[in-house]
Amino acid sequence: MARFKGGNLELTSSNKIIHGSQTVLDSSRKGLFSQLKLDLGADIDEFSTDGTLTGNSDSALPTEKAVKTYVDAAGGGISYEIISGNTTAEAAKGYLIDASDNDVTLTLPLTPSEGDTVAAVDLYNMATTNTITVGRNGENIEGESQDLIVDVDGAGFTMVFSDSTRGWTIVSEIGAGGTNYRYVDRGDPSAWDWDKNDLTTDGTWRDLDCSSIVSSDAIAILFRLYISDDAASNSMSIRPNGNTNTQNVFQLRTQVANIVNNASGIVACDSNQVVEYMASNTTWTGIYIQILGWFTEGGSSGGDVCADSDIGDNKLVRGDGGAKKIQECSTITVSDNGEMVNTGQPAFEAEISGDQENVTGDDTGFNLTGAIWTEIFDQGNDFSNGTFTAPVTGRYLFTGILFLGDLEAAHTRMYLSIVTSNRTYYPLQLNPYAIHYGSGFLLVNFSQICDMDANDTIYITTAVYDGNKVVDIIDEHTKFSGALIC
Repeated sequence: MARFKGGNLELTSSNKIIHGSQTVLDSSRKGLFSQLKLDLGADIDEFSTDGTLTGNSDSALPTEKAVKTYVDAAGGGISYEIISGNTTAEAAKGYLIDASDNDVTLTLPLTPSEGDTVAAVDLYNMATTNTITVGRNGENIEGESQDLIVDVDGAGFTMVFSDSTRGWTIVSEIGAGGTNYRYVDRGDPSAWDWDKNDLTTDGTWRDLDCSSIVSSDAIAILFRLYISDDAASNSMSIRPNGNTNTQNVFQLRTQVANIVNNASGIVACDSNQVVEYMASNTTWTGIYIQILGWFTEGGSSGGDVCADSDIGDNKLVRGDGGAKKIQECSTITVSDNGEMVNTGQPAFEAEISGDQENVTGDDTGFNLTGAIWTEIFDQGNDFSNGTFTAPVTGRYLFTGILFLGDLEAAHTRMYLSIVTSNRTYYPLQLNPYAIHYGSGFLLVNFSQICDMDANDTIYITTAVYDGNKVVDIIDEHTKFSGALIC
């Protein structure tokens, strides 16, 4: 018969197992004893469902669900998620804060325990544009009874709780000292980057080259690990290339056999985007590694941008919205005194070559595209044969000089029109003979601001009414010029 410490187990006629006078197991198969006592070890008096294992007891035996809950929460590392709204943090979790569109408050856990850890990163370098607040939730932060306001773009930090006096303490930082960082989201990859068949699992540190996935300016990489094995205590580790101290490692361990363990962690990479990994020397049921994104230096206050390359002296820069980079405007320079030159700004000036004699006036007018033009300058090559084509949408200022000859007393009216794709302007209408005082020649100036869409065209025409309806247009004294002003 089986023996317990201090006596025998007996099966009674009523199908009960008794130990002395105490029923151990009845017919409904329910144990009624208050303590399980074996010859060696602790006395067990509870099957615990507490997934936090905060009881720290030698008399409670955790259920399978309690163990899984604890392992999933611990994970062997901090698990990260992206948030864009107010969130209450959980211990052993990290938060990539997207404050692009609004203020965000990350509230620290209520009633934390010693050693609880929370991490946070200003994901898109928006801390100086929208307010990121870490709410203390009743506990001190760095010994102060105040919430923490993040005031450095791209800042990231890890906080550990100690006690009610010190509270939460920042134990690591990125983005401090005026250096900004930008997080680049990988997007939604459809497959794992590496599995166990791509790795050497021999318990030795080996290189993991990430350069085909992350950008060449990446300085740290956000990894996601999934591991499982039929034995406990096997581990998968990733560390910065060249590190040797065991505490500087992102590690995930199989706490329980045949249960999937997963976690996310940030690991610095070298200039070639290489990190190191080590997997325990075992066959492994599964190892899967995914790159979720990476960090680069050069984030800019107020936007998701970073430097594309070195910027030249006295150069202006522009944002490339597709690549989210800062790029040099190669045609624009600004002197130390503030003078700005843009050799790419559309601008031209041209003059007529050779007199245009006896051109027709009246309703038909004379289209000056019929003349031969000589370009004095054409910045952008947008002027041809008397017609300017707008390269971009904007407001353009056009000016010119019209020199008419062979005027007669019968020429009592004339006009000049500026014809664009959107509309026709009439900046000049007058009595030419009354103005030229019988000399037969008239020189007039005109100007007009025109709104133009990209690829719109513009040219000028003139007409003289009454009399013989013909005049001369004098060569180099007749000019046409224009430039984009806004």
